[in-house]
Amino acid sequence: MFKIFVIGSGLREEYTVFKIPIYVLYFLILPLLVVTFVCIFKESKKMFTYLNISLFLMIIFHAIIFCVKYQRTTNHTTYLFLYLVSNVLFVVGPVILINYFKHHPGKSEIEEIGTHSD
Repeated sequence: MFKIFVIGSGLREEYTVFKIPIYVLYFLILPLLVVTFVCIFKESKKMFTYLNISLFLMIIFHAIIFCVKYQRTTNHTTYLFLYLVSNVLFVVGPVILINYFKHHPGKSEIEEIGTHSD
């Protein structure tokens, strides 16, 4: 990834104005998603924090890409509609569902011995 950043390849010429913000967002989003994935297996509560931060950064990243492509497209309303629907459907929607259905681990059965009232 560092080689891509130094050489500047990997980006089309239309994105050269936003080269630094795009690469900064690349290098922030990728580690956050990796840490989020690791925290899923550790059942850590920090997973939700990392996931929400990466969602915020992905929205900024998609907004930059949208601004560049919006200027080049001829049918603005269709592109705006597709942008909003695809972001809500594939980016924001799953994160909202993950946050809504948070896993709350139950208390240990060993700690509950003697506290049951039958």
